[in-house]
Parts: sequence; C-alpha cells; structure tokens
Amino acid sequence: MPAPRRRRLTLLPVGAALSVVLTTAFVVMPGQEDASAPQTTTEQVDLTQPGEPVAPGWSAETERAPNLVGVEWQGDPAASFTIETRDATGTWATAGSLSTPPPDEGPDDGSPEAAGRAGGNVSEPLWVGDDVTGVRVRLDDGSAADVDLHTVDSPPASAPDGAAAAAAGVLRAGASTADRLVIAAIGIAFAGILVAWGVRRDRRPPRRRRRALPVTVGLVVVVALTACAPVKRAPVPGMANVVTRASWGADENLRLTNCPEGPTYMSSLQFGVVHHTVNSNNYSSWDGPALVRGIYAYHTRSLGYCDIGYNFLVDKYGAVYEGRYGGIDQVVMGAHARGFNTSSLGVAIIGDYRTTPPTNEAIEAVKQVLVYKFGHHRTNPRAYFYYTTTGNEKYGPGTQVLLAPTSYHQATGSTECPGQRVIDRIPEIYDQVATRLGY
Repeated sequence: MPAPRRRRLTLLPVGAALSVVLTTAFVVMPGQEDASAPQTTTEQVDLTQPGEPVAPGWSAETERAPNLVGVEWQGDPAASFTIETRDATGTWATAGSLSTPPPDEGPDDGSPEAAGRAGGNVSEPLWVGDDVTGVRVRLDDGSAADVDLHTVDSPPASAPDGAAAAAAGVLRAGASTADRLVIAAIGIAFAGILVAWGVRRDRRPPRRRRRALPVTVGLVVVVALTACAPVKRAPVPGMANVVTRASWGADENLRLTNCPEGPTYMSSLQFGVVHHTVNSNNYSSWDGPALVRGIYAYHTRSLGYCDIGYNFLVDKYGAVYEGRYGGIDQVVMGAHARGFNTSSLGVAIIGDYRTTPPTNEAIEAVKQVLVYKFGHHRTNPRAYFYYTTTGNEKYGPGTQVLLAPTSYHQATGSTECPGQRVIDRIPEIYDQVATRLGY
C-alpha cells in the first residue's frame, strides 16, 4: 500500500526536526553558568615575634600554599621585600617584590571607606600562581618589625570548562555542560533511530532515498552544533566579554561585612582612570576569575576597603571583569585614585606594565569599557576639565587639576601606575574612545 509508506516517510524529517527543536530549546534556555567558584580563604601568618625588629637580609619561610600574598609590617614605610615561592619539586624561585602601595591609592580622605582602611604598612598584593608549596619573605631594604604574611587561597573553578569560559568572557547559557550533552545525545540518538527506521522501511528507488537522507542527516548535525557551540553573553549592551561578579565568584559577604550600607552612588561620570594592578604578568586565561577573587579578598580583608577598589578589571587576554558592586550601569565611587574617586571610573589592567608592554587585547578591552561607560553616562570624551581634588600626596585639598576624560593614575597622584608602557598607549585610547563615540 504506497499511501501509508508515503505518510511514514513524510513523518521522518518532521520527527527529526521536532527532536532538534526540543533539544535546542533545552540547550540554550537561560540558566546557571557551568562552574561555581570555590571558596576563597585568607590568613595572616606571623613571621616575627611581637615587637621583633629585623634588618636587610632577614628572611622567614612558611609552609602555606597560597595563590596571592602580601606583607604587613610596622616601622619604615619605605621597606621593601622579596617574595620567593617553592614548587612541588622543592625548587625556590623569585616571585616578585613588595612594598607599600603609592600613597595616592585607595579611598578619598575623609570618606567612610577611608576610616576603615587598615593601619600600618600593608603592601600591594602579589599573584604567585597555583604551583606553590611554600613561601619565603626576605627584607631587602629598610627596617621592619612585626612582619606578617597575608595569604589568599583563590583556587580556580572546579570545572575547567566553566573556568575557561568565564576567563574568556564566553559563558554557556542553560543547564550544565554535562546535562546539555546528555540531552543533545538523546536528541541525536532519537533522530538517528528515525533515520534508520525510515531507510529500512523506505521502498522507493535508491536514487530517491539518497535525496531525502541528507536533509535528515543535516538536522542531526544542527543538534550537535547547537549543543557544543558556546554562546557569547554580554550583560552590558555594546560591551562584549563582560565577566560579572556572579560569574567570577564574588563573595558578597566580604563587602557587606566591611560596609553593610552598600556602595556610594554618584550622579555623574566625568572621567576614567587607567591603572595596572602590579600583579605578575605570568597568568593564564583560566587564572583570570581566581585572580580577581584574590584581589577582591585582599582589598577587603587586608586593606580594609569596602569592596574591590576598581570599577572594572581587564586581563591580558581581553576579558573584562565587573569590579566594584553596582558599577556596570551606574556611577559607583571606587577606591582606586585617592583624592580623585568622586565622579570617576577606575579600570585596571591585571599585570605590571612598567617595562612590559600591554597586549593589544588588554588595550582594546580598556577602550570598550570607556566607550560603554562614557556613552551610557553621556560623558564628552574630548572635553578637558578642571577637577577639584579632596587631596593626596601630590595635590593639596581644593587644588584644581586639569584632566582629560581618558586619564591615568600618574596624572592624579605620585605613582608609576599604570606603568610607562600603558601610559605610552593613553593617547591612542583617548582618540579611539572619542572616535567611536562620534566626537
């Protein structure tokens, strides 16, 4: 009976298409990201006895295995330390040097956040990576007493695919990867069964069967591609590759413990300040979320800030990380340029760029942040202006300073930040941001 056979053959591509539609709907539906961030832990380790003074050449070791470290001490604020780390083979290597941050970093004088800032001398943080089994601290210059090591253990996400996706700013929507692959496999298997059944029952001439088969196979391929292809997720229109606080794993209790009243919102954005974090440049794309979590923990627990000091951070691979809470679509006061935090935006490139040139990907990410924020808040990117500072080491309170909308930390304070190799690119950033905004 030919009529029933034709109906069965007509249902073949329809059934395969239905499996594609149902599988696709599950794969791309909104949901949680692949990986949840592991807990970040901090510790303060005494390296000297209370009140014990130490001189250049002194060193101390600890068996801790952190990802990020800092040093706190009493006495000479100009003291400097070398950090060495031991790897799994027992080999020691220099990880970097630490000293007090430039005095023109942090919250504005007289602000509630400044009142909670840590006393004494606390260095900037140093990222030492994952392969660490011990840390040695050596005093190179100056004198110190009551030396403590601040450690932050900020491991990468447990699922490598989630960590890599977050680091690259590519977030898969929907259920977990494993769930999506299971459902995709079911859909593909179902479509395959339909194909096999149809071929077995098809009594048409071979030439006609060959014409129908590619259509059904093509639908099966669509299922596989839909399940495996990552979906770019830009929570901010016009700014790609944003890794939100939820995606990089911010523990919101850290900021709420220090400042339960939440962020300080401002009415206007006048300018952006480009920084570098002075962390090691030796990090992978997978390290990005863990590194940001480490900086966040250090800023809140060791430096006493209300939140991470920067409004945005970018890594050398071009990923953009949401920094201080609430700052994606609003103007939030940061703690990145003492005396110049009001009506400003702080965007920091992760790394040390005093002698190492930044990647083009990092510079492009900075441009994207400034283009979005200036456009969103209607900031004229070419309009120089006089800013009245609340004061720092370089400028007294009430001083009027001429600034460009695209500025950098050295223009506002006594610091090398963001490093000469980034400063060399500031004119390019200024011009490109203005051009993209039509000025």
